[in-house]
Amino acid sequence: MRLVVGLGLGQIISWGVLIYAIAVLGNAMAADLGISPTLVFGAFSGSLVVSGLVGPRVGALIDRRGGRWVLAWGAAGAAVSLGALAIASSPLTFALAWGLVGIARGMTLYEAAFATLSQHAGASFRRVVTAVTLFGGFAGTFAFPLSLVGLDAFGWRATIAGFAAAELFICLPLHLWCIPAGPGGRHRTGSPALPETAPRSGSRVTPGLAALATSFALAAFITSAIAVHIVNLLQSSGLALGSAVLVASLIGPMQVTGRLAELAFGRRLSSVAVGALTLLLLMVALVTLWLGGSSLALAVAFAAMYGCANGVQTIVRGTVPAELFGRDGYGVLMGRLSISSFIARAIAPVALAVIASLGLACDPSIPLLAAAALLALVAYVVAIRQTGRVAAFKRAHE
Repeated sequence: MRLVVGLGLGQIISWGVLIYAIAVLGNAMAADLGISPTLVFGAFSGSLVVSGLVGPRVGALIDRRGGRWVLAWGAAGAAVSLGALAIASSPLTFALAWGLVGIARGMTLYEAAFATLSQHAGASFRRVVTAVTLFGGFAGTFAFPLSLVGLDAFGWRATIAGFAAAELFICLPLHLWCIPAGPGGRHRTGSPALPETAPRSGSRVTPGLAALATSFALAAFITSAIAVHIVNLLQSSGLALGSAVLVASLIGPMQVTGRLAELAFGRRLSSVAVGALTLLLLMVALVTLWLGGSSLALAVAFAAMYGCANGVQTIVRGTVPAELFGRDGYGVLMGRLSISSFIARAIAPVALAVIASLGLACDPSIPLLAAAALLALVAYVVAIRQTGRVAAFKRAHE
């Protein structure tokens, strides 16, 4: 329980300050530094790429040494990098500070937390992953209003400095308090034996791993694009601004609802089966948005399905790799999977912005996202077949 609570609170703060806060503070940063918002969000996107690139090294450290000091140093690094961001006086120092944020992000967010949980949770791994993501689901609830209040009262620099203090004085002690020392037991109850296709630390990338990374990256592309452009996408479907904001606001609560449903009923299906159903629901949600036009009822249905799918997808990212490949070398495995996902998250908002700038008579963004969901499902099926888990996939359709 201590491990779940400590990591969960750390995820609320770290996701809030390292991912969500820029949505509120980005324009103020641009105005203060005299640069365009495009450059501000470009630096943020670059830091996401950095997070992906450090993932395998972070995972290897957790596999060898355990998560306590990795996440603790990650929190300290987040404090230092946010402090550097708060005093940045030029575009160059601003971009370099975001690069440091990217390293800290790779050491503190879900991938690092899941790798740590895999060493200490035993047969309860899936349940505790779900519990930690339930905490993480409130990161936006914490970050958006606090960022706005801080911006109005003190400015973006003081707000970022306050977030640095939260990493240093809350997350750092939390990680030292809640995470056991060392990498935990090597023979973990409930961890499946590795199939012959499973990637071990230092081994080559297998077709199954490549297919799963592709599926996760496509899903990450979709969720990143929607997170930034959801209001514009809903308006392009024909909804008025007020209705679009109302529908967008439903997604967050539905993410938590989906995770609660997985916690309550998910044990009846394997993680692999839940992953397949989640991607199918994601595709249906996007097709509903595409065909729904200006119908508010169908837009609400989209928000409900998409929110649930997106919420459970976070759990799937942590549990399916363990079920397909086992938990030996799990940190390296998660690090490898995170590379393409972080890059996809960085590219997606820019890609949709470019599409919107073309001024086409009919915006193709939503059908393209629906096609990406279909491709994600296909890649997921390929990953299951490559790892010999066809039976687990079939159970999702029985």
